[in-house]
Amino acid sequence: MTTMKVLRAIGRTLLLPICACAGIGCSSDAGEVADAGRGSDAAEAGSGDATQPGADAASDASMDAGAGGGKDGAGVDGGGNCVADAGSSSTISWNCGNYYLYGINYPWLTYGTDFGDGGFGHLANPDQVKSDMATFAGEGGHVLRWWIWVDGRYDPLFGSNGQVTGFDSLFFGDLDTQLQYAADNHVYLDLTLFDTSVLDAAQSTNGVQEGGHAGLVTDPTVQQSFLDNALKPFLQHIAASSYKDYVLAYDIMNEPERLLPGGWGPSADFVTVSQMQTFVKNTASYIHTYGGGALATVGSAAKTWMGLGLDFYCAHYNSGPGGPSGLTPPPPYASLGLDKPVVVEEFTTADVSFGLNDTAEWSAEWWLNTIYSQGYAGAIGWAWHDSAGNWASFQPVYTAWGTAHSSMVGPR
Repeated sequence: MTTMKVLRAIGRTLLLPICACAGIGCSSDAGEVADAGRGSDAAEAGSGDATQPGADAASDASMDAGAGGGKDGAGVDGGGNCVADAGSSSTISWNCGNYYLYGINYPWLTYGTDFGDGGFGHLANPDQVKSDMATFAGEGGHVLRWWIWVDGRYDPLFGSNGQVTGFDSLFFGDLDTQLQYAADNHVYLDLTLFDTSVLDAAQSTNGVQEGGHAGLVTDPTVQQSFLDNALKPFLQHIAASSYKDYVLAYDIMNEPERLLPGGWGPSADFVTVSQMQTFVKNTASYIHTYGGGALATVGSAAKTWMGLGLDFYCAHYNSGPGGPSGLTPPPPYASLGLDKPVVVEEFTTADVSFGLNDTAEWSAEWWLNTIYSQGYAGAIGWAWHDSAGNWASFQPVYTAWGTAHSSMVGPR
Protein backbone atom coordinates (compact mmCIF):
# COMPACT_ATOMS: atom_id res chain seq x y z
CA MET A 1 0.00 0.00 0.00
CA THR A 2 1.40 3.36 -1.00
CA THR A 3 1.84 6.02 1.65
CA MET A 4 0.47 9.49 1.10
CA LYS A 5 3.04 12.11 1.94
CA VAL A 6 0.49 14.83 2.57
CA LEU A 7 -1.33 12.64 5.08
CA ARG A 8 1.62 11.56 7.20
CA ALA A 9 0.69 12.80 10.65
CA ILE A 10 0.83 11.42 14.12
CA GLY A 11 -1.95 9.54 15.78
CA ARG A 12 -4.13 9.12 12.70
CA THR A 13 -5.38 6.31 10.59
CA LEU A 14 -3.51 6.67 7.32
CA LEU A 15 -5.74 7.05 4.27
CA LEU A 16 -3.99 5.33 1.41
CA PRO A 17 -4.66 5.13 -2.29
CA ILE A 18 -5.55 1.64 -3.41
CA CYS A 19 -3.30 0.67 -6.30
CA ALA A 20 -2.31 -2.59 -7.88
CA CYS A 21 1.42 -2.91 -7.37
CA ALA A 22 3.25 -6.12 -7.99
CA GLY A 23 6.48 -4.73 -9.25
CA ILE A 24 4.06 -3.08 -11.63
CA GLY A 25 4.07 0.70 -11.87
CA CYS A 26 0.92 2.43 -10.66
CA SER A 27 -0.39 4.96 -13.10
CA SER A 28 -1.41 7.58 -10.55
CA ASP A 29 0.45 10.32 -8.74
CA ALA A 30 0.55 9.69 -5.02
CA GLY A 31 -0.16 13.36 -4.40
CA GLU A 32 -3.72 13.17 -5.70
CA VAL A 33 -5.67 12.34 -2.57
CA ALA A 34 -9.08 12.06 -4.13
CA ASP A 35 -8.25 9.19 -6.49
CA ALA A 36 -8.59 6.25 -4.10
CA GLY A 37 -9.14 3.50 -6.65
CA ARG A 38 -5.81 3.51 -8.38
CA GLY A 39 -4.78 0.76 -10.71
CA SER A 40 -1.72 -0.59 -12.41
CA ASP A 41 -0.40 0.20 -15.84
CA ALA A 42 0.58 -3.50 -15.94
CA ALA A 43 4.25 -2.78 -16.65
CA GLU A 44 7.10 -3.68 -14.34
CA ALA A 45 9.00 -0.71 -12.99
CA GLY A 46 12.20 -0.44 -14.92
CA SER A 47 11.51 -3.49 -17.09
CA GLY A 48 8.48 -2.95 -19.28
CA ASP A 49 7.35 -6.59 -19.01
CA ALA A 50 3.59 -7.05 -18.97
CA THR A 51 1.41 -9.56 -17.15
CA GLN A 52 -1.72 -11.31 -18.32
CA PRO A 53 -5.19 -11.44 -16.77
CA GLY A 54 -5.82 -14.34 -14.42
CA ALA A 55 -7.96 -17.39 -14.77
CA ASP A 56 -11.09 -18.26 -12.83
CA ALA A 57 -10.75 -19.60 -9.29
CA ALA A 58 -10.54 -23.36 -8.96
CA SER A 59 -12.70 -25.48 -6.73
CA ASP A 60 -11.65 -26.23 -3.19
CA ALA A 61 -10.96 -29.81 -4.20
CA SER A 62 -8.49 -28.83 -6.90
CA MET A 63 -6.95 -26.19 -4.65
CA ASP A 64 -6.13 -28.65 -1.92
CA ALA A 65 -4.70 -31.23 -4.29
CA GLY A 66 -0.94 -31.08 -4.02
CA ALA A 67 -1.06 -27.99 -1.86
CA GLY A 68 2.10 -28.91 -0.01
CA GLY A 69 1.12 -26.68 2.87
CA GLY A 70 1.33 -27.17 6.60
CA LYS A 71 4.67 -28.84 7.17
CA ASP A 72 4.75 -31.29 4.27
CA GLY A 73 8.23 -32.65 3.79
CA ALA A 74 9.34 -31.26 7.13
CA GLY A 75 11.64 -32.93 9.56
CA VAL A 76 15.14 -33.04 10.98
CA ASP A 77 17.85 -35.64 10.67
CA GLY A 78 19.72 -37.22 13.55
CA GLY A 79 22.01 -34.23 13.75
CA GLY A 80 19.14 -31.78 14.06
CA ASN A 81 19.48 -30.50 10.49
CA CYS A 82 16.46 -29.66 8.34
CA VAL A 83 15.50 -32.27 5.81
CA ALA A 84 12.51 -30.41 4.37
CA ASP A 85 12.17 -30.72 0.61
CA ALA A 86 12.74 -27.71 -1.60
CA GLY A 87 9.06 -26.81 -1.59
CA SER A 88 7.40 -25.47 -4.71
CA SER A 89 6.44 -22.19 -6.32
CA SER A 90 3.17 -22.26 -4.37
CA THR A 91 4.70 -22.55 -0.89
CA ILE A 92 7.44 -20.86 1.09
CA SER A 93 10.17 -23.14 2.43
CA TRP A 94 11.27 -22.08 5.92
CA ASN A 95 12.31 -23.61 9.22
CA CYS A 96 11.98 -27.24 8.11
CA GLY A 97 8.60 -26.79 6.47
CA ASN A 98 6.79 -25.60 3.35
CA TYR A 99 3.99 -23.13 3.99
CA TYR A 100 1.21 -21.22 2.31
CA LEU A 101 1.55 -17.92 4.18
CA TYR A 102 -1.85 -16.80 5.43
CA GLY A 103 -2.46 -13.61 7.33
CA ILE A 104 -3.21 -9.90 7.53
CA ASN A 105 -1.32 -6.62 7.45
CA TYR A 106 -1.37 -5.18 10.94
CA PRO A 107 0.36 -2.91 9.63
CA TRP A 108 0.84 -0.47 12.54
CA LEU A 109 -1.00 0.98 15.52
CA THR A 110 0.41 4.48 14.98
CA TYR A 111 2.24 5.04 11.73
CA GLY A 112 6.00 4.87 12.20
CA THR A 113 5.89 5.11 15.99
CA ASP A 114 5.06 1.62 17.30
CA PHE A 115 8.65 1.15 18.48
CA GLY A 116 10.85 3.66 20.25
CA ASP A 117 10.58 7.26 21.34
CA GLY A 118 10.64 10.53 19.46
CA GLY A 119 9.20 13.97 19.00
CA PHE A 120 5.58 12.84 19.20
CA GLY A 121 6.21 11.05 22.49
CA HIS A 122 6.49 7.40 23.44
CA LEU A 123 3.50 5.92 21.61
CA ALA A 124 4.16 2.19 21.80
CA ASN A 125 1.00 0.43 22.97
CA PRO A 126 1.91 -3.00 24.31
CA ASP A 127 -1.47 -3.55 25.97
CA GLN A 128 -3.23 -3.16 22.63
CA VAL A 129 -0.67 -5.41 20.95
CA LYS A 130 -1.13 -8.08 23.63
CA SER A 131 -4.90 -8.02 23.13
CA ASP A 132 -4.61 -8.00 19.33
CA MET A 133 -2.24 -10.96 19.20
CA ALA A 134 -4.54 -13.06 21.36
CA THR A 135 -7.52 -12.03 19.24
CA PHE A 136 -5.75 -12.82 15.97
CA ALA A 137 -4.65 -16.23 17.23
CA GLY A 138 -8.22 -17.00 18.25
CA GLU A 139 -9.37 -16.11 14.73
CA GLY A 140 -7.01 -18.63 13.19
CA GLY A 141 -4.34 -16.07 12.36
CA HIS A 142 -0.95 -17.25 11.18
CA VAL A 143 1.06 -14.37 9.66
CA LEU A 144 1.08 -10.69 10.59
CA ARG A 145 2.87 -8.08 8.49
CA TRP A 146 4.13 -5.23 10.68
CA TRP A 147 5.95 -2.09 9.53
CA ILE A 148 8.98 -1.15 11.65
CA TRP A 149 10.82 2.07 10.69
CA VAL A 150 8.54 3.25 7.87
CA ASP A 151 9.73 6.81 6.99
CA GLY A 152 12.41 7.06 9.68
CA ARG A 153 10.50 9.49 11.86
CA TYR A 154 11.64 7.72 15.06
CA ASP A 155 14.26 5.14 14.17
CA PRO A 156 16.91 4.47 13.14
CA LEU A 157 18.69 7.60 14.30
CA PHE A 158 20.61 9.76 11.84
CA GLY A 159 23.52 12.09 12.54
CA SER A 160 23.92 15.57 11.11
CA ASN A 161 25.99 14.08 8.26
CA GLY A 162 23.07 11.87 7.25
CA GLN A 163 24.68 8.67 8.48
CA VAL A 164 22.90 6.19 10.74
CA THR A 165 24.08 6.10 14.34
CA GLY A 166 21.79 3.54 16.03
CA PHE A 167 18.50 3.58 17.92
CA ASP A 168 16.80 5.54 20.66
CA SER A 169 16.97 4.09 24.16
CA LEU A 170 13.44 2.64 24.14
CA PHE A 171 13.47 0.96 20.75
CA PHE A 172 14.66 -2.52 21.70
CA GLY A 173 12.55 -2.67 24.84
CA ASP A 174 9.41 -1.91 22.82
CA LEU A 175 10.45 -4.40 20.18
CA ASP A 176 11.00 -7.19 22.70
CA THR A 177 7.76 -6.64 24.59
CA GLN A 178 5.51 -6.43 21.57
CA LEU A 179 7.07 -9.11 19.40
CA GLN A 180 7.07 -11.49 22.36
CA TYR A 181 3.28 -11.10 22.53
CA ALA A 182 3.12 -12.29 18.92
CA ALA A 183 5.31 -15.29 19.72
CA ASP A 184 3.30 -16.13 22.84
CA ASN A 185 0.26 -16.48 20.59
CA HIS A 186 2.08 -18.37 17.82
CA VAL A 187 1.73 -15.50 15.36
CA TYR A 188 4.50 -15.38 12.75
CA LEU A 189 5.87 -12.04 11.59
CA ASP A 190 6.69 -10.48 8.25
CA LEU A 191 8.53 -7.32 9.33
CA THR A 192 8.64 -4.50 6.77
CA LEU A 193 11.70 -2.35 7.43
CA PHE A 194 11.00 0.77 5.35
CA ASP A 195 8.42 2.41 3.16
CA THR A 196 9.72 4.39 0.18
CA SER A 197 8.54 7.53 1.98
CA VAL A 198 11.84 7.32 3.89
CA LEU A 199 13.47 8.43 0.64
CA ASP A 200 11.07 11.31 -0.05
CA ALA A 201 12.17 14.91 0.42
CA ALA A 202 12.10 15.68 4.13
CA GLN A 203 9.08 17.32 5.65
CA SER A 204 8.50 18.34 9.24
CA THR A 205 5.40 17.75 11.33
CA ASN A 206 5.49 19.43 14.74
CA GLY A 207 9.27 19.46 14.53
CA VAL A 208 9.59 15.76 13.65
CA GLN A 209 11.38 14.96 10.41
CA GLU A 210 9.60 12.48 8.14
CA GLY A 211 11.61 11.09 5.23
CA GLY A 212 14.62 12.91 3.87
CA HIS A 213 16.93 9.89 3.90
CA ALA A 214 17.50 9.15 0.21
CA GLY A 215 21.14 8.57 1.08
CA LEU A 216 20.19 5.12 2.36
CA VAL A 217 19.90 4.15 -1.31
CA THR A 218 21.98 6.74 -3.17
CA ASP A 219 25.02 7.22 -0.91
CA PRO A 220 27.25 4.15 -0.31
CA THR A 221 28.65 5.62 2.92
CA VAL A 222 25.21 6.31 4.39
CA GLN A 223 24.02 2.89 3.27
CA GLN A 224 26.95 1.17 4.97
CA SER A 225 26.28 3.09 8.17
CA PHE A 226 22.71 1.78 8.08
CA LEU A 227 23.84 -1.79 7.47
CA ASP A 228 26.42 -1.74 10.28
CA ASN A 229 24.84 0.56 12.87
CA ALA A 230 21.17 -0.31 12.53
CA LEU A 231 20.37 -3.38 10.46
CA LYS A 232 23.09 -5.65 11.85
CA PRO A 233 22.39 -4.98 15.57
CA PHE A 234 18.64 -5.16 14.88
CA LEU A 235 18.95 -8.56 13.22
CA GLN A 236 21.37 -9.88 15.82
CA HIS A 237 19.13 -8.74 18.64
CA ILE A 238 16.12 -10.58 17.22
CA ALA A 239 18.18 -13.65 16.33
CA ALA A 240 19.24 -13.89 19.99
CA SER A 241 15.74 -13.28 21.37
CA SER A 242 13.17 -15.67 22.78
CA TYR A 243 10.79 -14.82 19.92
CA LYS A 244 13.29 -15.39 17.09
CA ASP A 245 11.50 -18.45 15.73
CA TYR A 246 8.42 -16.34 15.03
CA VAL A 247 10.16 -13.79 12.80
CA LEU A 248 9.63 -15.41 9.45
CA ALA A 249 10.78 -12.74 7.03
CA TYR A 250 12.04 -9.20 6.56
CA ASP A 251 10.45 -7.15 3.79
CA ILE A 252 13.22 -4.72 2.90
CA MET A 253 11.20 -1.94 1.25
CA ASN A 254 7.49 -1.47 0.65
CA GLU A 255 6.76 -0.94 -3.06
CA PRO A 256 10.22 0.24 -4.15
CA GLU A 257 9.01 0.78 -7.72
CA ARG A 258 7.12 3.87 -6.48
CA LEU A 259 10.41 5.80 -6.64
CA LEU A 260 11.90 4.18 -9.70
CA PRO A 261 11.69 5.89 -13.10
CA GLY A 262 8.10 5.60 -14.30
CA GLY A 263 6.79 5.13 -10.75
CA TRP A 264 3.95 7.03 -9.13
CA GLY A 265 5.96 8.90 -6.50
CA PRO A 266 7.36 12.44 -6.83
CA SER A 267 9.74 12.40 -9.79
CA ALA A 268 12.19 14.62 -7.91
CA ASP A 269 12.64 11.78 -5.41
CA PHE A 270 13.32 9.04 -7.96
CA VAL A 271 16.39 6.86 -7.56
CA THR A 272 17.90 4.65 -10.24
CA VAL A 273 17.04 1.00 -10.65
CA SER A 274 20.68 0.12 -10.04
CA GLN A 275 20.78 2.08 -6.78
CA MET A 276 17.64 0.38 -5.46
CA GLN A 277 18.90 -3.03 -6.54
CA THR A 278 22.16 -2.48 -4.67
CA PHE A 279 20.28 -1.48 -1.51
CA VAL A 280 18.02 -4.54 -1.73
CA LYS A 281 20.93 -6.89 -2.45
CA ASN A 282 23.10 -5.59 0.39
CA THR A 283 20.23 -5.64 2.86
CA ALA A 284 19.28 -9.19 1.86
CA SER A 285 22.87 -10.29 2.39
CA TYR A 286 22.86 -8.91 5.94
CA ILE A 287 19.52 -10.59 6.63
CA HIS A 288 20.95 -13.94 5.59
CA THR A 289 24.17 -13.37 7.54
CA TYR A 290 22.75 -12.01 10.80
CA GLY A 291 19.03 -12.81 10.72
CA GLY A 292 19.12 -16.22 12.35
CA GLY A 293 17.44 -18.03 9.45
CA ALA A 294 14.78 -15.44 8.61
CA LEU A 295 13.96 -14.92 4.94
CA ALA A 296 14.55 -11.82 2.84
CA THR A 297 11.95 -10.34 0.53
CA VAL A 298 10.81 -7.03 -0.94
CA GLY A 299 7.35 -5.50 -1.33
CA SER A 300 7.26 -6.02 -5.08
CA ALA A 301 7.14 -8.86 -7.60
CA ALA A 302 9.18 -7.97 -10.67
CA LYS A 303 12.11 -9.31 -12.62
CA THR A 304 13.91 -6.20 -11.37
CA TRP A 305 14.62 -8.06 -8.10
CA MET A 306 15.82 -11.36 -9.53
CA GLY A 307 19.40 -12.35 -8.75
CA LEU A 308 19.65 -10.17 -5.63
CA GLY A 309 19.49 -12.98 -3.07
CA LEU A 310 15.81 -12.69 -2.12
CA ASP A 311 13.96 -15.80 -0.97
CA PHE A 312 10.55 -14.86 -2.37
CA TYR A 313 8.77 -11.84 -3.83
CA CYS A 314 5.64 -9.99 -2.75
CA ALA A 315 2.81 -8.92 -5.04
CA HIS A 316 0.45 -6.10 -4.03
CA TYR A 317 -2.98 -6.27 -5.68
CA ASN A 318 -5.17 -3.50 -4.30
CA SER A 319 -7.26 -2.63 -7.34
CA GLY A 320 -10.90 -3.55 -7.42
CA PRO A 321 -14.28 -2.58 -8.81
CA GLY A 322 -14.28 0.99 -10.10
CA GLY A 323 -10.50 1.30 -10.19
CA PRO A 324 -8.93 2.65 -13.38
CA SER A 325 -7.28 -0.71 -14.02
CA GLY A 326 -10.71 -2.26 -14.44
CA LEU A 327 -11.96 -5.56 -13.09
CA THR A 328 -8.82 -7.53 -13.83
CA PRO A 329 -8.11 -10.42 -11.46
CA PRO A 330 -4.58 -11.05 -10.23
CA PRO A 331 -2.60 -12.62 -13.08
CA PRO A 332 -1.36 -16.21 -12.79
CA TYR A 333 1.88 -16.53 -10.89
CA ALA A 334 3.41 -18.30 -13.88
CA SER A 335 2.82 -15.26 -16.10
CA LEU A 336 5.17 -13.16 -13.96
CA GLY A 337 8.20 -15.10 -15.16
CA LEU A 338 9.93 -15.05 -11.77
CA ASP A 339 12.43 -17.49 -10.31
CA LYS A 340 11.08 -17.60 -6.75
CA PRO A 341 7.62 -17.97 -5.18
CA VAL A 342 5.38 -14.92 -4.84
CA VAL A 343 3.24 -14.13 -1.81
CA VAL A 344 0.32 -11.74 -2.33
CA GLU A 345 1.39 -9.50 0.53
CA GLU A 346 -1.45 -7.02 -0.02
CA PHE A 347 -4.95 -7.41 -1.42
CA THR A 348 -8.02 -5.46 -0.46
CA THR A 349 -10.27 -6.64 2.35
CA ALA A 350 -12.76 -3.86 1.57
CA ASP A 351 -14.67 -6.22 -0.69
CA VAL A 352 -18.05 -6.17 -2.39
CA SER A 353 -19.47 -8.95 -0.22
CA PHE A 354 -18.49 -11.10 2.74
CA GLY A 355 -20.81 -14.10 2.58
CA LEU A 356 -19.20 -17.28 3.86
CA ASN A 357 -20.26 -19.13 0.72
CA ASP A 358 -20.20 -16.20 -1.69
CA THR A 359 -17.70 -16.82 -4.49
CA ALA A 360 -18.88 -14.02 -6.78
CA GLU A 361 -16.06 -12.00 -8.34
CA TRP A 362 -14.49 -9.49 -5.90
CA SER A 363 -16.12 -11.10 -2.86
CA ALA A 364 -13.92 -11.92 0.13
CA GLU A 365 -13.93 -15.63 -0.60
CA TRP A 366 -13.26 -14.99 -4.29
CA TRP A 367 -10.06 -13.17 -3.36
CA LEU A 368 -8.84 -16.06 -1.21
CA ASN A 369 -9.77 -18.71 -3.80
CA THR A 370 -8.27 -16.75 -6.68
CA ILE A 371 -4.95 -15.97 -5.03
CA TYR A 372 -4.43 -19.63 -4.25
CA SER A 373 -5.66 -21.03 -7.55
CA GLN A 374 -3.44 -18.63 -9.49
CA GLY A 375 -0.39 -20.30 -7.97
CA TYR A 376 0.74 -17.78 -5.36
CA ALA A 377 2.45 -18.89 -2.15
CA GLY A 378 0.38 -16.92 0.33
CA ALA A 379 -2.37 -14.37 0.94
CA ILE A 380 -1.91 -11.47 3.38
CA GLY A 381 -4.81 -9.01 3.28
CA TRP A 382 -4.81 -5.23 3.68
CA ALA A 383 -5.47 -4.33 6.47
CA TRP A 384 -6.40 -4.51 10.14
CA HIS A 385 -5.62 -1.08 11.62
CA ASP A 386 -6.16 0.98 8.50
CA SER A 387 -9.36 2.45 7.11
CA ALA A 388 -8.50 1.32 3.57
CA GLY A 389 -9.34 -2.23 4.66
CA ASN A 390 -12.36 -3.88 6.28
CA TRP A 391 -10.89 -6.56 8.50
CA ALA A 392 -13.95 -6.68 10.77
CA SER A 393 -16.12 -7.91 7.89
CA PHE A 394 -13.38 -9.91 6.17
CA GLN A 395 -12.24 -11.78 9.28
CA PRO A 396 -15.07 -14.36 9.50
CA VAL A 397 -14.40 -15.35 5.87
CA TYR A 398 -10.67 -15.45 6.57
CA THR A 399 -11.20 -17.72 9.57
CA ALA A 400 -13.61 -20.04 7.77
CA TRP A 401 -11.37 -20.34 4.69
CA GLY A 402 -8.34 -21.06 6.85
CA THR A 403 -10.22 -23.75 8.73
CA ALA A 404 -11.42 -25.34 5.49
CA HIS A 405 -7.87 -25.35 4.15
CA SER A 406 -6.06 -26.11 7.39
CA SER A 407 -3.80 -28.68 5.73
CA MET A 408 -2.02 -25.98 3.74
CA VAL A 409 -2.12 -22.64 5.59
CA GLY A 410 0.65 -21.67 7.93
CA PRO A 411 3.09 -21.44 9.46
CA ARG A 412 1.92 -23.20 12.56
